Amino acid sequence: MRKAFVGLLVTLIALVVLAVGVLLLANWNDEPLSDKSRKALTYTAPTENQLRGNGFLVLAGIDAPAPVNPKADAVEPARQLGQQILVREIERWKWNQRLGHTNHANAPKPLAPTSALTRKQILPDELRCPPEQADCIAWFVQRRKQFATPDAHQRAVLSRLANIARAPYCTNVLPNFVAAQGAPYSALFAGFELQLARASLLWNDKAYGEALDLLERGEAVRQCTGASDRLNAGSLATSSMNHATIKWLSNAITRTGDRMRPQDEARIQKLLETLRISIRRGLAAEMTYSASIAHSLGVTLKLPSNADEGEGNATENELSKSDSWIRHARRSVNALLYLPNQTINIITERWTPLVQLADVPPPELKTAEESASDKRESLEEAHAQWHGARNPIGNHLLGITDLSDYVHCIHRAIDTDGYRRLALLQLQAMQQRVAPEKMSQWLADRPEPLRNPWDNQPMQWNTESGTLEFTGLAVQTANPDKSRTYRISLRR
Repeated sequence: MRKAFVGLLVTLIALVVLAVGVLLLANWNDEPLSDKSRKALTYTAPTENQLRGNGFLVLAGIDAPAPVNPKADAVEPARQLGQQILVREIERWKWNQRLGHTNHANAPKPLAPTSALTRKQILPDELRCPPEQADCIAWFVQRRKQFATPDAHQRAVLSRLANIARAPYCTNVLPNFVAAQGAPYSALFAGFELQLARASLLWNDKAYGEALDLLERGEAVRQCTGASDRLNAGSLATSSMNHATIKWLSNAITRTGDRMRPQDEARIQKLLETLRISIRRGLAAEMTYSASIAHSLGVTLKLPSNADEGEGNATENELSKSDSWIRHARRSVNALLYLPNQTINIITERWTPLVQLADVPPPELKTAEESASDKRESLEEAHAQWHGARNPIGNHLLGITDLSDYVHCIHRAIDTDGYRRLALLQLQAMQQRVAPEKMSQWLADRPEPLRNPWDNQPMQWNTESGTLEFTGLAVQTANPDKSRTYRISLRR
């Protein structure tokens, strides 16, 4: 019995030694970072000249508290907050590059302004035009009293939106890394909706030029937001802003009809002819973010965690001095299980085909998606070495990210562009006084830029409801019941 036990123990030890040996051989050397990976992890702080006139700083600080003095400049606190956020984020990026541990007790914390404006302070939920409301102009006009005189919070945000719209350029200057702070898109969109509400009152009062001034200002803000390179939040914000603008313009066309002044028609047409914003830069930013997570994990796994001991993680040397043999053993094991450079290289390789999808013509997108998926799978298979013994932590990290989710962002942007085409068709149908019984043929004669973006087929005409219709691929929360079908009525 004793011999059997000893034999079993020796066998187990031999298996453990063999397993460790395999891990040592499989993970002996990490690979060098590729040029693409190195570029993704590189950040260069902006110069003073690159900050001067940059509308993104005001966008980043748009939720700064309103000044106490109503006559004070409301824009400057937002700009100063944006600059302070930039300084803090550079500190946090440097910490993350050196030590990982972005959630460590001594790590610089994201800058949160005291008394920051909230979405509800700017536009309470009960005053937002709901998706099921067909005419948002009428919705806002019915609540005229609540919008007639903006309070201090609302005046501050409206002033900041005007400043962003006038900015010479708009570029995101914040570093992009794990746990990075971004612009307060919730407050931004609330201010954008508030601006649409005020434009509604002006349009109803026949102050058409002033109303369209606000719409053009909103479009400039949307372009700035689209240049902010944050896909998840930024893409959702620009998509929502685009949908709200198109809906408002459609409402204005329906309400005013052939009584619209030629100069107003021209301005509305120009707004509706604005092509969709490519989300390529946003997807590239997501690639950078994913690479930063892999980099941060690699740094963190190699350093001891002293968060509970209050040892001050100021530098790697200080951490090493306080290290114990247990932590040393843990780091050694982690080094056997995780290869950060290889993981980062795979991430950038996997993201590249997806980034390229952003600018593929919609009718060709399905084929391109399949090709990109095949390419990602072949890249993963090429790195599947040593039967999973090489870089197991990295392989697990790669396995939990489903890049197909990001394709939906591309779909949503294209779908909203289809909605824009419907509104442009509505305007042209009004201008040409197309009779309902001739609408189907008229739609069939429209050129490609006014057809279904997915298949270049004519847009649909619903005779019973008198609506132009288009069905996209992505769920649209701004539509009634989150429908994928967009509808524009030609009846008042």
